Amino acid sequence: MDEEITEVINNLEKDKATGPDGISNEMIQRGGKSMRNSIIRMMEKIYSTEEIPEEWQTAYIKNTYKGKGSKKLMDNYRGLILNPHLSKMFEKIIEKKEHEKLQDMSEYQCGARKGKSTREHHFTIRTIKEVAKEDKEDITAVYFDIKKCFDKMRPKETMKELWLKGIKGKHWRLIYKLNMDNTLIPITDLGECEPIKVKEMIKQGSVLGSVISAITIDSLTRIMNKQKTWSIGDIKINPLLFQDDIFAANKTKDIQETVNVIQTFQNLKRLQFHEEKSKKSILNGKRDEPIYI
Repeated sequence: MDEEITEVINNLEKDKATGPDGISNEMIQRGGKSMRNSIIRMMEKIYSTEEIPEEWQTAYIKNTYKGKGSKKLMDNYRGLILNPHLSKMFEKIIEKKEHEKLQDMSEYQCGARKGKSTREHHFTIRTIKEVAKEDKEDITAVYFDIKKCFDKMRPKETMKELWLKGIKGKHWRLIYKLNMDNTLIPITDLGECEPIKVKEMIKQGSVLGSVISAITIDSLTRIMNKQKTWSIGDIKINPLLFQDDIFAANKTKDIQETVNVIQTFQNLKRLQFHEEKSKKSILNGKRDEPIYI
């Protein structure tokens, strides 16, 4: 484990905001051999005992404007969580050990994937439109925006998905404990506010948070594989997943069935779609069916 921790330390990003403990990446990197050895001993003990330090469960939370819409509406802000860098280092070690399983998602999920980008999905959407026009198929698409995905996502559901991926035992328990019994300290331009206790959550801004979220949303593919969807040749056109956004296309006469399945998935995972941002679009044809979301 020494080499893994040393590699993580050497690759720490610079100029990153610190958590409540005030320890920066630069301090960790420039602390010398003595600090490095102390960190290695601490990480090894935590890994062995599975006891997470209380300091690692305390983080800042700051509202950050998304860059779109009115700045007066809270829906246009996201809560950015500033976790202690030492806890993020520990997460990176688990991520390295479970890299293959954490990246084992369907081809329909492009979020939190090494070597994949949204450009592939954009190309797929363009291809869908071209094939639909060539085959004279009436095709309708629905775009779903999940409202405050990290806030709504239930850790028990996400942990179940990790278990199904084969992440079990020590690493499963450590990931769960890292997301339990958290204290969030809101920070504003006027300073710190009263701390908020959160029993369990998937922390936005953590190393594993985005990939855990992507894996959970990717479980929709497992459900859709059992449903009737449009195919191009032998390729099944399941909903395309952009991390926590969903693009679903189907024959216009069948699109409501697809929407119903996605809504069932939403209810199972206790998520919530953003009504104003979830939209319908006719990709080809003039036929327009009413869709109920």
